[in-house]
Amino acid sequence: MSEIPVVIVCGGQGTRMGNTLTKKELIDIGGRPLLWHVMRIFSAYGHNRFILALGHLGGQVRRYFLEYEAMTQDVTIELANPASSNGQPTLKFSGEYEHPPWEVTLVDTGLETERAARVEKVADYLGNGRFFVAYGEAVANIDLAKLVQFHEENGRLATITGVQFRSHYGKVEADDSGQITDFIEKPTLPYWVNGGFMLFET
Repeated sequence: MSEIPVVIVCGGQGTRMGNTLTKKELIDIGGRPLLWHVMRIFSAYGHNRFILALGHLGGQVRRYFLEYEAMTQDVTIELANPASSNGQPTLKFSGEYEHPPWEVTLVDTGLETERAARVEKVADYLGNGRFFVAYGEAVANIDLAKLVQFHEENGRLATITGVQFRSHYGKVEADDSGQITDFIEKPTLPYWVNGGFMLFET
């Protein structure tokens, strides 16, 4: 499969997450932010060129990538030994950490911009052809090769993934007299929602 650029939408306010101080895509899971895990999914299939459509708290995402090396491996900081005349401390990195082969473009797409409009605002970085769109907090066990195959076999301009959520609550079924007839523990809901992994043609 040839490499396909990936637009990751990172502009929302994350109100459903409850934590408004940390960008939702940067919430830590296993020592890495959600966004990193999403990017690793694409990278596992050879897609390493990312365009991040930033908005609310976009500075936190910028800072994460600008400070990526210092944030992901052991570092010794020599405050009394500036590396150059600019007076910045000397940083010495250690460890065997292997950085992923990612190219990351950070694009400010506005604070209140809707998701589709954020994708439109990064169009200049895509070129002509096919591109993925993903949500920065949507982690899934997805086979991207099968997604591309389905997209090609059906000759579509757009293909999205769908998932069915499980209810947070157990379901109680009752007859017309109000007598309980069944309990179903957290059933799968009968509708599909956008799974957060999409493929488009320009």
